[in-house]
Amino acid sequence: MRPDEGETDAAAERARQLLLERLQRRDPVAGHDVVARSLALHGVTHVYGVPGRPIDATLAACLREGIRVIGARHQQGATLMSVAHNYVAGGLRSAVIVSAGPAVTNAATGVLVAHDNRWPLLVIGGQRGTSTGGAGPFQGFDGCSFFAPVTKHAARASTTGELAGCLAEACHAAMLGAPGPVYVDAAEEALSGRTRSPAARTQAHRASVPIARDGAAAAGLLREAASALAACRKPVLLIGKGLRWSGEWTWLRQFVDGLSIPFAASPMARGFLPDDHPLCVSDVRGQALADADLVLMVGARFNWTFHYGIEIAPGATVIRVDVDPDESSPMPGRGIALHGDAAATMRQLLDSLSPEVAAAGTARRDTGWIARLQALRSASEDAVRAQAATALDPMSPFAWLREVREELPASAITVLDGNVVMAAAQRMLPVHAPLGRITAASNGCMGTGIPFAIGAKLACPERPVVALCGDFGFGLTGLELETAIRHKVPITAIVANNGGPGGATRQREFFGSQCREPVAAYTDGIRHDRIMEALGGRGIRVQRPGQLRTALRAALAADSPTCIDVETNGDVQLSPVI
Repeated sequence: MRPDEGETDAAAERARQLLLERLQRRDPVAGHDVVARSLALHGVTHVYGVPGRPIDATLAACLREGIRVIGARHQQGATLMSVAHNYVAGGLRSAVIVSAGPAVTNAATGVLVAHDNRWPLLVIGGQRGTSTGGAGPFQGFDGCSFFAPVTKHAARASTTGELAGCLAEACHAAMLGAPGPVYVDAAEEALSGRTRSPAARTQAHRASVPIARDGAAAAGLLREAASALAACRKPVLLIGKGLRWSGEWTWLRQFVDGLSIPFAASPMARGFLPDDHPLCVSDVRGQALADADLVLMVGARFNWTFHYGIEIAPGATVIRVDVDPDESSPMPGRGIALHGDAAATMRQLLDSLSPEVAAAGTARRDTGWIARLQALRSASEDAVRAQAATALDPMSPFAWLREVREELPASAITVLDGNVVMAAAQRMLPVHAPLGRITAASNGCMGTGIPFAIGAKLACPERPVVALCGDFGFGLTGLELETAIRHKVPITAIVANNGGPGGATRQREFFGSQCREPVAAYTDGIRHDRIMEALGGRGIRVQRPGQLRTALRAALAADSPTCIDVETNGDVQLSPVI
């Protein structure tokens, strides 16, 4: 947490209180204004959406209330922008408003991404008028039932008087405990009607719960975990993106440095500690876990990102810390579950250690094992550098990513979207600062790159944002670059132009040389830079070594979006899911 965040929060609270008092003195207002004022009251600064009935006037009301409205090209893009915005901002600072029927279902991909990743998202869907004499409304659709399985909360506001309460409850639910998506169906009659109850207030919630209901049991678990941590010789710390919701991470360096614990991070947790930290073993995680006698998971899940836990030595003790009770459950026979906010729980764990153990440099670690891990990490880095130095025509992703690495500022946020380019970028591009890496994360959705970059940049305009996309992922949502151009959001998109999903490899391996249908091979000569130019933006073509360095430098200095098309070798190895 930055030093000025407390003062900023206090000022925002005073502004919201003044807004609430002003709203309570007003004459009856339209439902469109109720939505806008409720969002402002709950700290929403941006709304993403696509205009249409019955929410056109709602978007206009948001603008009047001082909320910035970003008009996307597609509802999927709008939800993905909002998801990334909220992740980078650290709370529910944006919302999505879409029209009716197909517009609601178009938002489903972004809702699923938020659900699987435990990210906050508020989607408000319009429901066309129901007063049709029993004939059924045009684009009538039950959004609540549709979204119920993949949201924390889904409700319908059928009248104007219900709007404020529904939105207050939804905002509360999105950030209570483990964050997640919420949905509100707003009936056309509710939006066009008027009410004397224009706003409702609910207490803002962080993603935090007590460590356990029974204080004595919690203390006992902490002592058990502290004892195991003091006795182990080969511990490994696994950190995940759930750390985002703890608010501050100063304890993390104290914990790792003071207790000499090697750590590995999930892709999106990279940067909470810098990749060049001497105890970082992310690139050799499998070897570290195979020998570990204790594994401490904080804000991380045993999903495909951490290979479902199969890398962990059978005899290792596993301590799990998570705000979600399902994710902090113990592993049968060898686990300790600490249920609570990551920062608060880890500080309690540190306090539970004896002063001798907690003192820096006194932990009983197997220094030879740590040295072997560091040597393996160095060898892995050498192998990647050798791969980047291999001359191919066109360039390999590793070769041109080396140029990106040399030009990328340490403060940059890199958004990865694809298969081949994402796998290469994970190895080639280090992360030095928190929130410096965004991927599709837990559910692996492709096409997130451009929308995520737009949302991240609007949430954190002071940091450079670069989206690295495969040509398949780019094709899914690349038209949202027009949204960035229109709203003056200066992101940089780099597209690996390798001829299709997986380059030439997928077409060859799965369809064979005799196949006459180019199922996975794109038309030769597609120019993403010219697509960008046709949208009214700046496009740059890169074909030879050295050109990308210059192009990226110019793009990062520009005050408008840039798309760089990089001719990339298509003969590559496909990256498996695990």
